Amino acid sequence: MSPAPPHSAFPGADFNWFPFTTTGLLSIPLGFAFGWLGTVTSGRGKAEEQRRQYEGVEGWILAGAVRREN
Repeated sequence: MSPAPPHSAFPGADFNWFPFTTTGLLSIPLGFAFGWLGTVTSGRGKAEEQRRQYEGVEGWILAGAVRREN
């Protein structure tokens, strides 16, 4: 018996390469691990510069002010 219904595009093909029916068992821990790895390897220099830039305009953002260019 074929795993796919006969009206599918590939009726004889079996694309069940993932052993779980709930993909979160693997994708959530892997997503967390890769997110952590990206954070660790990205460095802090750029983040500190972005933080300084944000603090420079934070008052404008919180007040809802709009900077107009003439």
